[in-house]
Amino acid sequence: MAVAVRVALVAAACAAAGITVGQLALLHDGWEYLRMGRAFALWEPHTLAADNLRLFPGFPAAIALVSLAQQPEVSGLAIAILCGAACGPLLGTLSGDRRLAWWLVAFTPSWLLYTGTVMSEGLSTLLLLASLLHATRGRWAAAGLWAGLGTTVRPVGALLFVPLVLHAVLGPSPRRARGKALGLLLACGLPWPLLHLAANQFLWGDALKSVSDYVAMGRLRWPLEGLIAATLSPEEDFAKKVLIWGTVALALVAIPGLARRSDRLLLLTWHTVIALFYLLLPSAWTFGSLDRFYLAVLPTTLIGLAGWLPRSPCRHGIVLWTLSAAAWLVALKWLVGLSGVFPFEDRALPPWP
Repeated sequence: MAVAVRVALVAAACAAAGITVGQLALLHDGWEYLRMGRAFALWEPHTLAADNLRLFPGFPAAIALVSLAQQPEVSGLAIAILCGAACGPLLGTLSGDRRLAWWLVAFTPSWLLYTGTVMSEGLSTLLLLASLLHATRGRWAAAGLWAGLGTTVRPVGALLFVPLVLHAVLGPSPRRARGKALGLLLACGLPWPLLHLAANQFLWGDALKSVSDYVAMGRLRWPLEGLIAATLSPEEDFAKKVLIWGTVALALVAIPGLARRSDRLLLLTWHTVIALFYLLLPSAWTFGSLDRFYLAVLPTTLIGLAGWLPRSPCRHGIVLWTLSAAAWLVALKWLVGLSGVFPFEDRALPPWP
């Protein structure tokens, strides 16, 4: 179902905007991810521009690995859609509430949009959920592996080690078992971010290349500065303000729901750390991207809000599909609107040799 919903969104957006699937794949940061994926596939990382390198390499590396018939656009869309769709069943297993899997089909327009275009949120969330699931079941090697891979996809992946380490060290297991858990977690998780840093150092002489390029763009601000300024600005779209602060409100309201059960301490820690981290992010991008950043805690938000869902299957279905249909239409509007102003010619991929 989740795959069909996203494929329908792509088809409808292309038809409404009069663009091809290849052009749709360029939207948002898609053109940069595809450019990186092409450079990786052709072993030409030196051809990448500096501003492209603020993006983490995990998602474009996946595009390069599965590039279908030298069509990175198709590969990028396929990875994003399939990963976004796979998050639902994982959430159902992690939460023990199968209803929540359906909420990840198309609950918010932001989730639907960023898992229906060539963006890394779907892959990142899938790896985060896999790591959390294995950690809650005491499979620390697997938890470390998926968390480590997540650090190569989005910066938020590195923050997952905060609750994982705390859970491994302070968990209910005997002290000896806790030491083993921490050892497995770090042994299987740390090689991936270290490999990322080493590759940056080898290729560009700067281990923190992604961070350096972001800082060089001049987007740093004091915590909450950009968020408050945009909220008070009469020039900002009112609907955008509702979306951003509604996203924050849902994430914060979910915290008491997560705290009610002691077996969800790991999820509560992760959720709280990330919600506060992004809310206080010292960046000018915070307001414009907070709904996207908070997708990292959308699964735990749903877990925390599960007690508020209608108990009647009929009412639950009506609420779910009404909100999902509205989210689908909003995501379609966003894609069509962006297609009308996107510089497709300037950002088209170079031909494959």
